[in-house]
Amino acid sequence: MLSEYNRNGHITIKNILSNHEKKKIIDIFFDVLDKYVHIPVKNRNLNNNLLHKKLIDFRKKNPKDFGQFYDELKLNAYLRLIMCSKKFIKLSSKILRTKENFIFMNGFQIRLDEPFATRNTYGWHQDSPDYMQGYPKFNSFVCWLPITDN
Repeated sequence: MLSEYNRNGHITIKNILSNHEKKKIIDIFFDVLDKYVHIPVKNRNLNNNLLHKKLIDFRKKNPKDFGQFYDELKLNAYLRLIMCSKKFIKLSSKILRTKENFIFMNGFQIRLDEPFATRNTYGWHQDSPDYMQGYPKFNSFVCWLPITDN
């Protein structure tokens, strides 16, 4: 794992989320969305074209509410608990070569990009060293967990 990181600058770990964690993420997504846009239970699938259309319309027609929905997701306690689980702390400890007691987490983010959209794409880059999670001279990394096929 560390040799892959040193060679490529990133690590790909497949199936790190349990089925329970995946289901929890999807349930939270639809429960929060249901406050703003109703998606029938039979269409509660993240790869559903009806969902994508409703989300795109929601974002265009109600940008303020869409922003609220987005903020509620990224602040959701259960979503953060998944990332703060012992499994992720142990993995972070190995990657950063430090004790588990020296793992700090910050900067939770959710990405909601339209299928095939390119407006938020960036090439290979380094996040700003001015971010709080990098201060003062902490080693840090970004963990990306896609919940749809990408």
